Amino acid sequence: MTICARRTLESSYGPVAVWITVPREETETGDFLCDYGIAGPRTQRRGSVMGIDAFQALQLTMERIG
Repeated sequence: MTICARRTLESSYGPVAVWITVPREETETGDFLCDYGIAGPRTQRRGSVMGIDAFQALQLTMERIG
């Protein structure tokens, strides 16, 4: 898992770290998958988003993160 983007944001509760991995191709479907994480004082969330290609996987991951 290689991180391609990372940012630390400031909230009223403290710093919130956000990261996205480089899209990887799923061997069974040929679709691409991006993992992401959000970690802060009041939230801990990880997930994965799938797209038909690497670009769509990144775009949908950004939308999911908000």
